[in-house]
Amino acid sequence: MSKENKNNVSKTTVQAEESKIDERALLLIGLFVLLCSLFVLLAMFSHLFSWATDQSLSWENIFSPSDFETANILGPAGARIASALVTHGFGLGAFLLPLLLFMYGLRILRVQFKHWWKRQFLLIFGCVLSSLWLGFIFRGTWGILGYGLGGKFGYFVSGWLIGFMSYIGAGFVLFLATV
Repeated sequence: MSKENKNNVSKTTVQAEESKIDERALLLIGLFVLLCSLFVLLAMFSHLFSWATDQSLSWENIFSPSDFETANILGPAGARIASALVTHGFGLGAFLLPLLLFMYGLRILRVQFKHWWKRQFLLIFGCVLSSLWLGFIFRGTWGILGYGLGGKFGYFVSGWLIGFMSYIGAGFVLFLATV
């Protein structure tokens, strides 16, 4: 074997090893994102039943769980993440976010989707629009989930729309955005 041929063989083996490392790293990252999406989904589902108990938990208390009782099945971290997404975020519309995260995990694992950008847009738009609709329809829900079924985002933005255009105008704008 010539010296030149040995150099080419060693370069290809080095490149093959680097691509294996990259593949393993992508596999780990993809699986981590998939597990995170399942974690968030379980935390949000548990939050539907435990939101009143976990309301007093703040970010500072996550690392000292012995001081506070949480009813969320995933503990203080799950309670806080779910509260941020459901109560202080998009309400029930936030349940589309773990699906989006799951799709990102599959995409990292190189699973191909038809119309990828359209699916992303529809999930994000659906999250925002469902939050607005739920905030508009269920404004007087007597504090269910803190700010109602639309979360803080849906409650305040639909309130702004109602104040700006009245109930009929806000409903018409939301209807047009849906169609």
